Amino acid sequence: MHNTGCACAGCVSNMQISRLSESIALCPRLKVLRVEENCLPLTAFTPRIFRESPVSLLAVDGNVFDMKSFQSLDGYDQVHILL
Repeated sequence: MHNTGCACAGCVSNMQISRLSESIALCPRLKVLRVEENCLPLTAFTPRIFRESPVSLLAVDGNVFDMKSFQSLDGYDQVHILL
């Protein structure tokens, strides 16, 4: 199922979300995803989100993981990360 109604930028900062759906990889126009200041663990960021989504800019500061661990995730090098 392809969702063509996705916005070009997604901002869900400061909303206390604790997981991301892998279906964001199916949003062909999603280029920027801002999930700052939430409750996301490392496990929320799957290789599919990094590799198969069109997201080119990901803002993740202020979640429940340290950036050193985040940088070691499989697929991390596929997107530009805002710290």
